[in-house]
Amino acid sequence: QVPGVSLSGVGNNAIENEIYQAPHFAIMLRDSAENTVKHNYIHDLPSYFKQDGGAIYFGIGHSPHLRGNRIEANYLANIPTNGVYIDNFSSGVLVKNNIFNNVANQKSNFGAIDINGGGQNVMLENLFHNVARPMKHNRFAERNLFKNYYGSMQQVHNAFNSFGVGNTAHVEYEGFLKFLDYQ
Repeated sequence: QVPGVSLSGVGNNAIENEIYQAPHFAIMLRDSAENTVKHNYIHDLPSYFKQDGGAIYFGIGHSPHLRGNRIEANYLANIPTNGVYIDNFSSGVLVKNNIFNNVANQKSNFGAIDINGGGQNVMLENLFHNVARPMKHNRFAERNLFKNYYGSMQQVHNAFNSFGVGNTAHVEYEGFLKFLDYQ
């Protein structure tokens, strides 16, 4: 998992980059919240990478409070795998105003936007051209929610509530704080 750009932490930006022929992901986000990936030109990623991955990859999963990441106004072209891959029950991601051109056409199990479980993700005003599957929601994380993720979610939810985060100005976490109420 060697990305062209790796973002972790809070409030980082990857803006106006051109990334091509990256060995794996173009941009990877782990252990991250409230980061922005914007106005990037991501293209011609290598065709030899054919499995679990994507041009812009989220591997946040076990940290469901890491949210508020934004993928906006990027141009992704000639990518054989997933375009934006929100993996491992990652949640609270905004994917808005992106253009996907010839993305995810190599295998039928890829999508220009691929959500592997997760929730409270918003896809808004994206444009898809020459894309066989614009959006895909996998059931892997959904089937494995309680085994792999529920304990982590419940722990973080309890910690947030015990410190009164719901009474602060951090409104972006209101959705997360209410998430377990739907059980």
